[in-house]
Amino acid sequence: MKLFKSKRYGSMETKAKDRVIFLWSVPANGHLNPTLCYANELLKALPDMNCTKLIFYSGKSFKDLILNLPNNRDKNLIEFRDYELEKNTGTENLLKLMMNFNTKPGTLFRVFQCYENSIKLGAEHLFDRLIQDMYNDQPVLILYDQALFFPKIACELYGKKYHCPKPLHVSYVTTFMCARGIYPYWSDLKKMGLLGNNLTRRKKMRNFLILTNDFFHYLFTYYKTLWWDLEFSFVDLVLRCEIPLSQLQMIDQNMNLVFVMPEVQPRLEYFQNKSNIKFVGPSVDEVVRSNISKKKMDMDKYIDCIEEFLAANLLQKYDVKSTTFMRSESTGENFKKYHKPIIYVSMGTVFNNENSHLFKILIEGCKKFSDNYAIIISTGDEKTYEKYANLYTNDNILLIPHTPQVEILKRAHLFITHAGMNSVSEAMNYGVPIICIPLSGDQPFVAWRVADELGMGIRLQPDETLTVEKVIKSISKILNDSSYRLKAKSLSKLSQNYSGHKTAVDFTIKALHDHESKMLA
Repeated sequence: MKLFKSKRYGSMETKAKDRVIFLWSVPANGHLNPTLCYANELLKALPDMNCTKLIFYSGKSFKDLILNLPNNRDKNLIEFRDYELEKNTGTENLLKLMMNFNTKPGTLFRVFQCYENSIKLGAEHLFDRLIQDMYNDQPVLILYDQALFFPKIACELYGKKYHCPKPLHVSYVTTFMCARGIYPYWSDLKKMGLLGNNLTRRKKMRNFLILTNDFFHYLFTYYKTLWWDLEFSFVDLVLRCEIPLSQLQMIDQNMNLVFVMPEVQPRLEYFQNKSNIKFVGPSVDEVVRSNISKKKMDMDKYIDCIEEFLAANLLQKYDVKSTTFMRSESTGENFKKYHKPIIYVSMGTVFNNENSHLFKILIEGCKKFSDNYAIIISTGDEKTYEKYANLYTNDNILLIPHTPQVEILKRAHLFITHAGMNSVSEAMNYGVPIICIPLSGDQPFVAWRVADELGMGIRLQPDETLTVEKVIKSISKILNDSSYRLKAKSLSKLSQNYSGHKTAVDFTIKALHDHESKMLA
């Protein structure tokens, strides 16, 4: 027998075997950024859990970022494993595979089709490998992104196939906590445009029929997959497997670590009485984030380009020969003394390509302010950049494929964003007011909450009503109305009180300790 030695929680006996932790992530920047900060902190805590390795599942394009986490350098504490989705499906974009329907703004968001696609994806490409890995490595803990709908099924299947207890599984949540009957209500979906915009009675009926059809398709796929494809018996389905409606609940029975400040979570009062939900705050670690979004060599190239651009945008009253952007003091305050204020634009990396027409509107809108502000517009990928690189001739606007977002936000005056939770958390952390243009997924939820309810910015709909004039009017309002900046600063003060990645690790250690104490009792 081996002792589980923890500085925080004492010691206990466990099986004499190398102990590993699995982490099933979503291979997309908005989900991976807070995950990497959490994982980096988790590496320091491996000895506290008497574990030797973190086995990190993601897409191969993120391999270098994951293996080069600061706490993994020269230690080899992480073993990277590719989901191999690109080999099997042609893309590693798991979110796109789950949302293989029209996700353009203003259209019906087909949530039940998401669930159905997730189960199909697991059955066709993931379950066999994941449960075999679970059998081979016997993880003491499985951490998974709540946006993945299949982990609880994979754990259930593992227990059935090998006639053993399921490993402890804990979810982490990179956006608002959602639960059936608590948040969101159908009325929330309606006001956010996720049931469609400008609906006639005929369109409402059509959407109702689509959702009903999707729901029954989901039920059929769920039972068909477990009974036919995965060979669950009828008794297994009734007695052992969680019923499909409980999968919609999304709350993990063991623990849910939510990387959101409790002050920001909608309907917090309904979640606070649940002991397995912990609002730990934003997972933002500057040391980790400085290497995120691109390989460091590539990012250095973009940083040089940004520094050259900003050197040309020094305030004339200061005789400063050169500028340092990433290499200046860490807070960005001295930077602000010598440079024009920055308006920063980024529409993310998942839905930005199919909504690339928005960049033309945003570029034209920002031109109006380029005499007094330095405009930095990140396209999120090279393809979109090449499409719009020659759209303007203004020396005060920089269009660039990728940026060190945290470093820019430290120095930014305004952030125009797609309202992904990761981007909004970072803007909140540094007290930057925002203009939200939500595209899909959780973005309408986030935009409505921070703009309409918390007053940190303005929300614009990315549909035919979005014009250059509306963008100009919104930018002017944010820049001239101090209430937005004051609200952003007050939320920033709250955010500084949280270290979500560190608090999450403390709860993770405690969850594992409590679970193993219970198993040995």
